[in-house]
Amino acid sequence: DGFAVQLQRALSRVKSIFVTFSDEAGDGNNVRQFMHPLKNAEYDPDKDTFEWYLQVGSTRMPDFDVKSIAESWYQFTKALNMIGSVETVSIPPSAYTLNRFIIGMDLEKAAVGPGAGAAYSGLSLRAMDGLRFEAKGLTGLTAPTKCWISLIFDQLLTIKLEGCEVFD
Repeated sequence: DGFAVQLQRALSRVKSIFVTFSDEAGDGNNVRQFMHPLKNAEYDPDKDTFEWYLQVGSTRMPDFDVKSIAESWYQFTKALNMIGSVETVSIPPSAYTLNRFIIGMDLEKAAVGPGAGAAYSGLSLRAMDGLRFEAKGLTGLTAPTKCWISLIFDQLLTIKLEGCEVFD
C-alpha cells in the first residue's frame, strides 16, 4: 500500500526537499521523466488515493497528509518560492500527473521569496533526528520502483589566510 524512505544527514539549514519517482517501464530518462502513481491514466478524483508526508523526528510536515494532486502542486510551488509570484512553473497541469510529477516541501521557518529576504532559516537536522518521507495509498495505482530525494540546504564558508572552513 505504500513505502517509506529514511535519511540521516547532519545538516544545519535544510531549505527544501524534492522527491521524484520513476519505474522500470519508463523511457529510461531519470532526469526529466518523473512518474505519478496514476501512471498516464485520465484523472479521476476517486482514483487519486496517493498520499504523502514528511517527518523530522516527531514533527510531521505538513500536519496532515497531502492527499491530492492540487495540494501536492501547492506544496511544490511553495518549495520553489513561487506562491504569490508572477512567475510560473513551466510544467503544464496535464504533464504534472503524466510524467513531470515532483513533490516539493518548503522547510524554512521564515517566509522567503520576493520581498521577504529571510536567509538561513531552514530546518536543522544537526540533532540527527532523521528525515522520513512516507507515501501511502498506492493500492490500485502504479507503485514507483525508484525514488530520488534531493535536499536543498545552506552552508557557510569562511575564507581566511590559513585556509577555508565549511560550516554546515
